[in-house]
Amino acid sequence: MDLTAEIVRYSRMAFGIFEFARTPAIPNPVESLRQNLENRDKNFLDLVLHTIYASPKNPYHKMLLKARCEFPDLERGVCRDGLEPTLKRLQQAGVYLTHDEFKGKLPIIRDGALIETDAHSFENPLISAKIEARSGGSRSAGSRTRHSVRAQLHWEQYQRVLAQELGIEHDPFVALLPILPSVTGLTVSLRGRQYHWQVEKWYAAAGNLWDSWHCRALTRTMIAMGKLAGARCQFPTYLPENDFTRSRNMSQQKKPLESAAVSAALSARRCAWQLLRRNEA
Repeated sequence: MDLTAEIVRYSRMAFGIFEFARTPAIPNPVESLRQNLENRDKNFLDLVLHTIYASPKNPYHKMLLKARCEFPDLERGVCRDGLEPTLKRLQQAGVYLTHDEFKGKLPIIRDGALIETDAHSFENPLISAKIEARSGGSRSAGSRTRHSVRAQLHWEQYQRVLAQELGIEHDPFVALLPILPSVTGLTVSLRGRQYHWQVEKWYAAAGNLWDSWHCRALTRTMIAMGKLAGARCQFPTYLPENDFTRSRNMSQQKKPLESAAVSAALSARRCAWQLLRRNEA
């Protein structure tokens, strides 16, 4: 690990978290998402033009050239046939990525030629990303994903619409979500009230203290920055690995929650649900 790079990365992220916590929510998420869908083809073409065709080193650029598809060809195809049929033809011509290719576990080979990539090959050059997440990398080195505050606000719209559709806008909310280097738990804690969720508790399984102390310290720092920016957010409560017994507090506290929304990874959600059912029995 390059210590200097990590210090720079998390210092930048702290400013991003402060900005994110202070930025108002998009007023009408349904209308905003509707406009995005109405302009989907145009937005796609603009993005491809300025991020792929403008960057000769981009792996997609190399695949498109191998498929003999210049930007005017792509534009004509989308305008004439629609986005999905055009993308399907490009996939058949070799313009695609498998999950293992994106993760760097397999080389990208098209027509017998190797397309070289590195950790920065798929970054969007148009954004000034201050928030960075990293996958767990259980079967590989993991991958980093950089997010701008604007991208986080876009993602937030879907959460707000989801909360409205499920009728859980004003329900107590319990998070079973990871800490850094994942940003999911962090952003839900920071911005849950923007969806009208009352985040009662954030539980995180972070492993033993010796292995995760630095991630715990960084997460606490980011939450402190959010609080400084005015966010009413929760610090995580740490759970032993694969031990969800503390979630019994949801039904054994002085004022038990009659109903609560729970956000969790699938494995954690299943374990907590099974535990609560045993507790009720």
